[in-house]
Amino acid sequence: MAPRRPLPAAQASGLPPVVTAVGGNRAVLGEQLAGQLVPAGDVEGLAAGIEKMLAGEAAADIASSCRLRVERDFNLATMVAAYEAVYEALASQGVAVADP
Repeated sequence: MAPRRPLPAAQASGLPPVVTAVGGNRAVLGEQLAGQLVPAGDVEGLAAGIEKMLAGEAAADIASSCRLRVERDFNLATMVAAYEAVYEALASQGVAVADP
């Protein structure tokens, strides 16, 4: 099953990502920044990142590592376990959690 978020979906498709540093993009790229992360609003940086990925030999390696990371970190079992951990943490703090 493909991820339902655009960045992981692109990564799962084998596309080397070039994204701006907004929202959770940095976290999705991971600590190794498997892709090109540019500051928000940096149009020239975004264009340069896209050109770098199109021209660079490393793009295929980056795309491959992104795909593997998505398969490992964003698969259904991993995501369900992450949500369960959040619910369990909230419940242990006395926060009311509705039954699914």
